[in-house]
Amino acid sequence: MPVRSQETQWHLLHRGHLPKWLVPAGPADTTPPVISNGQPAGTLPAGTTQTSMSVTTNENATCRWSNTAFTVYAAMTNAFATTGQTSHSATLTGLVNGQAYTRYVRCIDPAGNANTADYVISFPSRLRLLRRECSLSCEMASKCGRR
Repeated sequence: MPVRSQETQWHLLHRGHLPKWLVPAGPADTTPPVISNGQPAGTLPAGTTQTSMSVTTNENATCRWSNTAFTVYAAMTNAFATTGQTSHSATLTGLVNGQAYTRYVRCIDPAGNANTADYVISFPSRLRLLRRECSLSCEMASKCGRR
């Protein structure tokens, strides 16, 4: 790069034509992404065997999840299928009626700042009464004189 005099640099600066080699670097990014809006929230309907899990971050990030609390980001093996921007989603399969599920999420930004605390997503799956159980209850109620 050619060396320019201070006077030339001053003119470039005040005309809005400052070359990149003169632009001071901004402050370094030292904070991890903020995770929010975890889904699913609430109880899943009876019969649900899969659901979408999603989070948002306040900056571009890559997110992962674990079944185990306090797992560091680098050790998490479950990656979100859609990630890298500010919206992240994954499909959870193999869900069973009547079970409660908890997933622990952590993300890392392009500067390498990873979450050091879990973002927790918890959701139960509603237990479905089987027809047989319902019919037995009805039979018992009629034998007892109740309807």
